[in-house]
Amino acid sequence: MNRNKQVLVDRANVCDSTNKTMKQLYNIALDIGTSSVGWCVTDMNGKLMKFKRRNMWGARLFDKGQTAETRRLKRSLRRRYARRRQRIILLQNLLGDMVNQKDKNFFVRLNESFCGSVIRQKNQIIYCLQIRIIRIKNIIRNIQQSII
Repeated sequence: MNRNKQVLVDRANVCDSTNKTMKQLYNIALDIGTSSVGWCVTDMNGKLMKFKRRNMWGARLFDKGQTAETRRLKRSLRRRYARRRQRIILLQNLLGDMVNQKDKNFFVRLNESFCGSVIRQKNQIIYCLQIRIIRIKNIIRNIQQSII
């Protein structure tokens, strides 16, 4: 309790536990650290006080604080994906008339075939990869058949 962080917090009247009618001044000292808080109660002469025959001092230990780095990274990733989705929607709204003149189902096919980094379920990733593997196998078979 004799660190530099010791703080005199309060002076007040209090009843001594040995004599209920006697009142005296006391000091409360706190030692506030990063993972603990220590405290002690002394009289004006610096003598440790007692309450119910117990010394009035103690310490409270806490778990060490955790950084918010993982939450911050996930939050920035969500924001980046949201901005990307907004840009795609904006482009579809701006270019929609010109594209619909040539091909009305272009954006529908584009949205259905999209299998990039914005995937909501793991099954969709597996499904898209299976389709790509089947297409690659078919291309290889066609090349092999054309050579033979």
